[in-house]
Amino acid sequence: MLNSIHLFLDILEWRQTIRDEKQKRYHGRGLSLTALATNVHDIQLINMPERLRELQFHLTVHEGTARVANGEPFEDGIGVMVLHPSEPARDDLPAIDAMVSGWFFLQADLYHDVWQQVSADNYSSARLSLYAGPFGFDVMEWIWDYKKNPGLNIEEASFEFVRNKRAIQPPPLKKSLFG
Repeated sequence: MLNSIHLFLDILEWRQTIRDEKQKRYHGRGLSLTALATNVHDIQLINMPERLRELQFHLTVHEGTARVANGEPFEDGIGVMVLHPSEPARDDLPAIDAMVSGWFFLQADLYHDVWQQVSADNYSSARLSLYAGPFGFDVMEWIWDYKKNPGLNIEEASFEFVRNKRAIQPPPLKKSLFG
């Protein structure tokens, strides 16, 4: 049985880029993030020693409507995430840790809102909620077998920016020239 489930990710790092190129394929703003999952203690990774909660998620957020490489609309959601197993060091290449990478699209107004929140940096923490699948289910736990199903469809995404209420301190009084 395969199902989609909610994943909650705590965002560790944001990257904002502004880019241009001759062919205009990657023209405009770019937004990407690195995150760790917070609610995945019960998702077993088949054929991997790591647990999903130990892996970093590297996701790119695109502006507009979800499309596949050939330009056709992406019919299975708003994006994809892929599980990559670790790879041992070889020749002159270092070992690569297991990770999850992916992309998803936000409509232009929502993308702009997220861009503004990240630019302002006026929050204490940020969280991303993804509704993605299909995950397998076996006995009492969710499973992800990357050999059978390396990519999962992202069906929904939402961002939460948290601000701590802090006592607003008045600025210190400046000493005048005469006292």
